[in-house]
Amino acid sequence: MNALNFRTVALSLLFMAIFTAIMAQAPSPLGKSGSAYFHFVGTIGKIPVTMDLMQEPSRYYEQERGAYDFKGSYYYNRMEAPLQLYGYLDEKNNVILMESESTGLEYSGFFSGKVGGDGLFSGVWLNGDSTRTLKFVMKESYPEGTLAFDISILFDSLKLKPELEGSPQATFGQSWLLPRKTKNTAVDQFVEKELRNGMIGDSLGRLYREVPEIFKLLKEEFFVRYQEEVDFEAIEGDDVFSMAMWNYEEYSEANVAYNQNSLLTIGYLSYSYYGGAHGMYATSYVSYDLKNKKRLQLSDVFKPGYEEKMPVFLERALRRQFNLKSDDALSEVLFDDSIGLTENFGLTGKGIYFNYVPYEIASYAAGEIKLYVPFAEIADLLQPAFQTR
Repeated sequence: MNALNFRTVALSLLFMAIFTAIMAQAPSPLGKSGSAYFHFVGTIGKIPVTMDLMQEPSRYYEQERGAYDFKGSYYYNRMEAPLQLYGYLDEKNNVILMESESTGLEYSGFFSGKVGGDGLFSGVWLNGDSTRTLKFVMKESYPEGTLAFDISILFDSLKLKPELEGSPQATFGQSWLLPRKTKNTAVDQFVEKELRNGMIGDSLGRLYREVPEIFKLLKEEFFVRYQEEVDFEAIEGDDVFSMAMWNYEEYSEANVAYNQNSLLTIGYLSYSYYGGAHGMYATSYVSYDLKNKKRLQLSDVFKPGYEEKMPVFLERALRRQFNLKSDDALSEVLFDDSIGLTENFGLTGKGIYFNYVPYEIASYAAGEIKLYVPFAEIADLLQPAFQTR
């Protein structure tokens, strides 16, 4: 994520101080050990919410931030506009989650909670400007039309100069979602195939079925490229900066973004670093109709002619999200004063969001920009069959 500004850091410190005092119960990790996916339903205060949360072993800062990292999203059930979640376990095993509408925005809220002996994930939620505190209670639940998943994390690395202490290295990793079996074999096979194709593409997906086999193939290809591309002579002694520039990385994962009523939305994240100032990342969203075992396209959602009409609603969503007035130029946030439609979209039960990756319409510092449009605003544009569904 992007570096936090001073205000956000101050709020985070205030948040941690408040919850260190509030959360004094006995330590307990969130659910199962290791990697796990959780579909929670519950309330913040009295407001119904739903949360999809991924727990994975920390890739970075293990000593400072605990054994696990968390990511996912949640939404208020009346709107189903997703809020992104990022978090970790603190030193007392509190699950600390921070929320925002998009990666480039300040945090709009914070969670701190634990799983008790009753199996409930509960704690305290604090809004972004620290003016409101509410208790939350959530329970892991998989009603009909909601899938359960396991997660497989695979990592390996190759040192550039094994004989050199602190040698630069190439790191390759993948986080796979593995759907648990249901009573519907056809749906199980469809989801497994689509997740595999989403991670590695249709062509490789047809050739390889087993995750370890796929991982080994792609890892070895990456390591070969690394050894061919890196200039061994450019590594000068023990210079720390020179070393860091050659720490290449490729990582990919699949995250559950929506999972209800036989509608499944997955975010496929890819990250790479090949030297330079920063790595590059992008998330591609795909929505699946599990009842009809179909990957949904914009043409399944909208009537013909939507391409000319949707930019108006995207601009409206952008202005809401970034607090732009009607006479403010969009270029205060974007490169240009207009927004083009993207095929990178995700569906919830009550709306659609369009995801713009870094450098697509704004700077890298803006992060990924997700613009959510409720179906209620665009009912006239929806296909009758989709609207009925």
